[in-house]
Amino acid sequence: MGERHSKDELIEMILSAGLLEDFLGYLKSRNIDADEKKLYDLDEKTLLDYAESKKLLRGTDDFPEGQEDLYDRLEPNVSRPRTPPKKK
Repeated sequence: MGERHSKDELIEMILSAGLLEDFLGYLKSRNIDADEKKLYDLDEKTLLDYAESKKLLRGTDDFPEGQEDLYDRLEPNVSRPRTPPKKK
């Protein structure tokens, strides 16, 4: 992995990937009592283990050899505002 991520960055990755409910289920399966408000109190290792299991951390192992730049060409996982049709 090489690159170190802060707890805030790991939480932001989980939230921006839309995995909050899945993450809370992951915590429950490990008998860790947490809700959305307690995420910042969690152990960094727990956050890191989950992020790695969901391949949220950027790494060259995720892509076939020679295609490491594929990550940079992916579109961000964000909602785009709907543009209403033009009025005539």
